[in-house]
Amino acid sequence: MPLTSHHLLFTKVGCGKEEIDNVSFDESTVSVLRTIIIRNAFRYVFSKQEIPDIESIRPRTVNPELCAQIDEGRQVWDKAQSEVEQGYK
Repeated sequence: MPLTSHHLLFTKVGCGKEEIDNVSFDESTVSVLRTIIIRNAFRYVFSKQEIPDIESIRPRTVNPELCAQIDEGRQVWDKAQSEVEQGYK
């Protein structure tokens, strides 16, 4: 996940810190990664600074039905998950 043009949240199993410290990306690559993250965000996009072109990357949509579905799913998740887990005891 790009944090800045000089910092990327990166992990690779088996890599040491020295190898990861040597990974760098140019502004263009960071911009592409940022766009991918914004387009594929589930609900929120967090940033330490304003993203001026965010509306052109991901237009804001207001969907009360989808919000209601998500809230309903959250309300029943614990009970449903507990029932599924009972099968593993």
